[in-house]
Amino acid sequence: MEGSRDGHPRQPRRPKRSRGPVEASGSPARAKRSGTSTARQPCEHPGHQTVPADEARTRTRRRLPDSRREIHQMLQNTQQMEREKLRRDLKRLRERAKDATDHCESILVSVIDSLQRGYRKVKELIEAREAEAEAQIQRSLQRRRDVEPRHLSHPSRAPLSESERAPAVSEEPFAQLFKPIEEAVEKFGRRLEDLCDEEIPTICQTVEDDELFQPSCGPMQSVSGDGYQLTNPGPSTGTSRQTGPSADPKTRAEFLKYAYELTLDPNTAHKYLDVSNGDKEVQRGPQKECRQVLPNPVRFSLRTHVLCTEALPAGRCYYEVEVDGDQAEIGLTYKGIHRKSLTSSSAFGGNDKSWSLDCSNGYSVSHRDKSVQLTAARRHRRIGVFLKSREGTLSFYEVSEDVELLHTVETTFKESLYAGFRLGENCRIRLCDLRREEP
Repeated sequence: MEGSRDGHPRQPRRPKRSRGPVEASGSPARAKRSGTSTARQPCEHPGHQTVPADEARTRTRRRLPDSRREIHQMLQNTQQMEREKLRRDLKRLRERAKDATDHCESILVSVIDSLQRGYRKVKELIEAREAEAEAQIQRSLQRRRDVEPRHLSHPSRAPLSESERAPAVSEEPFAQLFKPIEEAVEKFGRRLEDLCDEEIPTICQTVEDDELFQPSCGPMQSVSGDGYQLTNPGPSTGTSRQTGPSADPKTRAEFLKYAYELTLDPNTAHKYLDVSNGDKEVQRGPQKECRQVLPNPVRFSLRTHVLCTEALPAGRCYYEVEVDGDQAEIGLTYKGIHRKSLTSSSAFGGNDKSWSLDCSNGYSVSHRDKSVQLTAARRHRRIGVFLKSREGTLSFYEVSEDVELLHTVETTFKESLYAGFRLGENCRIRLCDLRREEP
């Protein structure tokens, strides 16, 4: 290595960088841009391939339909999985409901079995008393048969002694023989009915207060996990009032637009009531007149009631009845009203399941065993009933050429209602055929 003049070693010179034609001419290092685009230079990285922009856009457009199909298929698969899950949930719901029904049925059947065992014991007690009384009568008859031939063959014989004379037959002991049993069973029946009246609403209220159960006719919505809850989006049929109801009818012609045809159900009629005229008329004769009827669980056995076959519709409906006699009652009731007792649980207007218009002494309206005496006097035989179950109103009218409002009840109907009637002696009620009178 050559040294410098001052004695230090000389550094090697760097080779000069070759300049391109543009740089050599003194132009800037960056190429001058013109209005026309230059051709894309090939990529210098190994393995990379440069694609023109037009071709890339074309390829992207071709791939879009495939992407849409994939997304659509994914949505279909997701919906199918959700449907299958809902079907499984529905199946589990039905199975659980059946298990709950079977469980409750087994408990209530056990209660019924206990009542039947009690009934058999009471029946055996009655039969034992009957057999004992019958044996006494047979012994008396036998003594009379033994004594009478001797006195017939010896007419001059002295009168019968006290031991030979048969005891006088009196109806009073036998009339009172079974009275204590009847009274005890009747008292037990009333206590049992009162218990049911108290406990069944408590059970229903417990279920309604449960946070997992909110009565509704709306759809089910998913909550956390696999659970569901019922949501109530608005008024439901027959359980709440509508907002902004249309105006009530004013004339009879307007009422007839809501006419609803009814027929009486003979299976529910008390044995004193005679349903006739195509199940459009019911009549009760004197107290002791009764017809032969077959036992039926839906029949009123102690109160002279009868129900109609059809449930009244959930919307608006109107019907008319003609009443002959001064001991009649026009009722509306839920289907579950008691039918086998003399307590208020079986009386129209005597419980929370029914409402009634009593036509016996003027007019009075009853519900929950509370009555409102109306000031209007009876002037016409025909009574109109206008029910708006969704809006929660029940109105009674006296009908002649027009209608005159007697009373309106405002409440909330939780179930479908059935028209019913109570008849006193020598009373008749006829369901009017309003189809012939529609305007």
